[in-house]
Formats: sequence, structure tokens, C-alpha cells
Amino acid sequence: MWAYDLMELAATVCEGAVILCAVTHISCELHHGQKHKSLICRFTIIYTAIIAILNSVQAFSFVTIGIGFTFIVLSSRFVSKESWLLRSTATVISVLVVNSVDYICLFIFCMITESPVTDTYSFQALLNPCPLRTLYLAVNKGVDILLLVLLWHFLPSLQKLRYKQRLLLFCTSLSVYAVMTALIALIMSQSLLAMQNAIMFSCIFSCLCIFAVIALLLINGNYQDEKQRAELLRNTNQLIAQNYQALYENRKEIARRIHDFNHHIKALEVLASQEQADKTAQYTRSLLKTSYAEKNFCKSGNNIIDAIINCKAAEAEDLSIPFQYSMDISQPIEIDPVDICAVLSNQIDNAFEASQRVHNSAKRNVSVKIWVKNDSTLFFRVENYVDIDPLVSNPNLHTTKADSQELHGLGLQNIADTAKKYGGALRSFYQDHYFVSTVFVCLNSF
Repeated sequence: MWAYDLMELAATVCEGAVILCAVTHISCELHHGQKHKSLICRFTIIYTAIIAILNSVQAFSFVTIGIGFTFIVLSSRFVSKESWLLRSTATVISVLVVNSVDYICLFIFCMITESPVTDTYSFQALLNPCPLRTLYLAVNKGVDILLLVLLWHFLPSLQKLRYKQRLLLFCTSLSVYAVMTALIALIMSQSLLAMQNAIMFSCIFSCLCIFAVIALLLINGNYQDEKQRAELLRNTNQLIAQNYQALYENRKEIARRIHDFNHHIKALEVLASQEQADKTAQYTRSLLKTSYAEKNFCKSGNNIIDAIINCKAAEAEDLSIPFQYSMDISQPIEIDPVDICAVLSNQIDNAFEASQRVHNSAKRNVSVKIWVKNDSTLFFRVENYVDIDPLVSNPNLHTTKADSQELHGLGLQNIADTAKKYGGALRSFYQDHYFVSTVFVCLNSF
């Protein structure tokens, strides 16, 4: 019996060491090297003594579980840096995983024994001291150590969770552990009523889990929408800032030229007064060789449209892609600037992406036309040259950023969703080596 008792103590030591190592690693170790290991060993011995004493009084008790939890949380304060909430969450998760491994291994051992799992006596055979239980404990704690090794590099990632996320994870893990422990306790009893209660609690908990998953999916969907909108808003603000910067630089260039022009006039005046016709003509020819062409900026009357067109025109110049545009907007556009950016920027970006795949650079061309029809519908039309019809091989224009081999598609879903928001739609077609993307939105639908 002393050998069996020694094995039980060894299993408890292993369990305590695994839980403490996992909790301190999740919560960021306060010490390193021998000092950390020494503290872990000391706390593991104290944990083992507490559990052994409590188990000698009663084989299973929620008091034992509560005291064990409390000791792990308190002791981890001396070996880790993070807050009590993260340490408590890490403790619940670690104990939950360790106990789950216990029950799974217990069931598997019962399945492979000679006695079929027909009632709780099949489990009791492995709970009493015997050679089979010794083997069960060795395998069980070996699995615990293996899981700790496999998940070791993943554990610190829980430090990235914010306070609310930690609190949610703590409550969820604690609820799962409480329900699991209660169900096991009911199943281990020989009462039919207890088994019925276990089934009822299982059904309720399963429904709650489903509702929780649905809620998380909805929250994540809203988060992704807000994240996408925030990104579009940043892009919009960046385009506006770039547009105003370009206008400012253009004004500075004009002012500089006017300043230079005054000097040129004075120089010509001096040459003319000296009747130096040859030098005057030579100086005039040198001035004429200098380009003073002013940059044409889009002035549609809508700030965000102007910003997008002007910035994309500059981008097209860098990409050596001819870029033309025409505007016919005779009224204010009461559409969210972020939504205009979502439509027009993605249309032009898709056209640039496709144009860069045209083998003959001389044929590359992108044109944009924006107009209002009947004072009620706003149209965005973007055309670009393509070598082949992309709709033949890819009718739905499916593509992702990871798959750069497909023509068009980047942001197409975003364009369609935005157009639908204003009672409009996206229409794309191919005609005479030109891919045409047209979006219309209703101006009086909201």
C-alpha cells in the first residue's frame, strides 16, 4: 500500500507542477533560472501536502477544489507579473484541462479493461489502489506533461487579451469547469434521478454554449465591420490630406514661377535697352523650352471625389498608366465620404491592378466617368484595357489578396455591399478589350 500511496503523491506533485508552470508562464514569469524553479518546487510541495490532507478527509469535495484554486492563484503572485484576473483565468483553464485529461484517460482505460463500462463500478475499479490505477496515473500525468510541452509557446499569447476579454474568458472557463465537475459528480452516483439531472444540465449547458457561439459570431461580425469602416475612414482622410498637400505644392510652384517670371522680364528689359537682339532672342528661346504647364486637378465640387481622382492620377503617373476622367456632377452628393471611397477607390485600384498585367504597356489605359442622371442616380464608371476577357475564365470574378493571379475582384464585395446600401448595384462587363465596371447608387433612397 505504501507504494500505491507514493504513486498517488507523485501524481499530485506532477499535477501541481504542471498547473503552476502553466499559470506562471501564461502570467509571465517574475524570476528566471534557478530561483524560479526553486519557488515552483516549493509551492508544488505545499500544494501536494494541502491536497493530500484534504483528500484524506474526503475523497471528493468542492472544498478541496476551491482551496486548491485559491492556493494556485495566491502562490502564482510570487512567481509571475500579471494581474490577479489573468492568473485566476490561467488557473481555471489549467485545472480544467488537467481534469479533462483525467476523465478522458479514465474513460479510455475503462474501455480497454475486461469489464465493460456499464455502470459507475467500472470507474471505481480505477479509483481504488491497484496496479492498473498505477499505470493509469503514469499515462495520465504523462499526457499532462506532453500537453504542457506542446502548448508552451502558445501560452504567453493570453497576455495579449484585454481586461474585458480576460474577464469573459475567466467566467466562461469557470462555468464550464463547474458544469463539468457537477456532471461527473452526478454520473458517479448510483441515483437514476441524478443521471436525469445530469442529462438536463447537459442540455441546458449545450444550448447556452450555442447561444454564446452565436453571440460571439455576431460580435465578431460587428467588429470586422467597424474595423473595415475604420480602415476606409483612414484611407479617406489620407486621400484628402494628400489632395490638399498636392494643391498646396502646386500653389507654391505657381508662386515660384511668378517670382522667376519677374526676374526674366527684368533680364529681357535690360537686353532690350542695350539693343542686344541676338542675346534677347537666345534668352527668349531658352525660356520657351522650359515647361510651365500647370497640373490639372479634378474640381468636381465634391471634396472626396476630387481627392480620390487627384491621388489616383498621381499614382497612375507613377505606374506609367494613362489616366483620364470626366465629371458631370451638378448637385451636392449626400453620401458618406467613406462609402464613396469604398466604391471609387476600389474600382480604380482594380483597374490599375489589371492594367499592370497588360503585356503591351502602350495599350494600358484607365478612364473614369462620374455623372448624375435625373438628379436621382449617381454613376461611377471605370474602364481599363485588358488582353483577354476575364469573365470567360472567372465569371464571378472571385479573387483574394493572397491569389494575385486573378483579374479584378479586390474589393468587389465591398463595392457591391456599399452600392446595395444605397439601393444600387455593381455591374461589370467586357467589350472590345475593355473591362467596364459600373456602379450606380440612389441619391434619394435614404
